[in-house]
Amino acid sequence: MSGLISPDRRVGFVIFNSALVAFGLWCWLVPIRRGRPPARGLAWAWVILEAANGTVHIVWALSAGAYRPGLYTAPLLLAAAFFLAVQLRASRRRMES
Repeated sequence: MSGLISPDRRVGFVIFNSALVAFGLWCWLVPIRRGRPPARGLAWAWVILEAANGTVHIVWALSAGAYRPGLYTAPLLLAAAFFLAVQLRASRRRMES
């Protein structure tokens, strides 16, 4: 992904990840904390994004048979996605009862 943003992959990485973190913060600060209608959809999109990112980093390293950038943090991404999914499901149950 970094190479698509800039010929210098380090610069592309910083730009892409900074934009991703900024978007995540915006999602949390505006629609989610304020309880806006798209909040659940954005939160589920974040679950999918984090789960896919973590999975891809692990599969990439396994297919290469060696360490690849992001491998050490991939389990944290998967754990965060799982935790958020559990919280979203629990909040939905509370809303339905």
